[in-house]
Amino acid sequence: MRVLLTGAFGNIGLHTLRELLAQGHTVRCFDVPSKENQRRARQTAGRFEVTWGRPAPAGRGDGGRA
Repeated sequence: MRVLLTGAFGNIGLHTLRELLAQGHTVRCFDVPSKENQRRARQTAGRFEVTWGRPAPAGRGDGGRA
C-alpha cells in the first residue's frame, strides 16, 4: 500500500514510519525541514520519499502563494 505520512520525523510519526516500512508499505513523508528532521530522515532506512515544506499560514486557502 502507498501511504502519505505527515509529521513523519516527529516522535509519533517516526514510530509510525518505521512500522509502516516493516509491514512493507511504500511511504511518502511530509515534514518541515528542520535539522533534526533531516537527520532523522537520513538515519531511517526503507522505501520512502520525503517532501519538505511548511504549512500555509492559518486562514489562507491559497497555500501561501498570494
